[in-house]
Amino acid sequence: MTLKRKKKQVERATQKQYPNLSLRQALDMAIAGKKAEGLRERMLRDYIKMWGYFTDWLNKSYPEIETVDELSAEIFRNYVNYM
Repeated sequence: MTLKRKKKQVERATQKQYPNLSLRQALDMAIAGKKAEGLRERMLRDYIKMWGYFTDWLNKSYPEIETVDELSAEIFRNYVNYM
């Protein structure tokens, strides 16, 4: 006699849910996290500068994007190609 095991059914979201943050709010949240980790001021300034480069490009290339949840992998690939 063989025992049959029931497979657990796991509900999985087909798409991840991200908070509806503005690009500025996302930067502020990331910087606050990095400060809590103890990063030096120089590194924090560099993060802010790099985020500025990205958002400048984003505003020129995708002016309709205003929140983080509108970003996609394709947009980041396009930015990497631009760089």
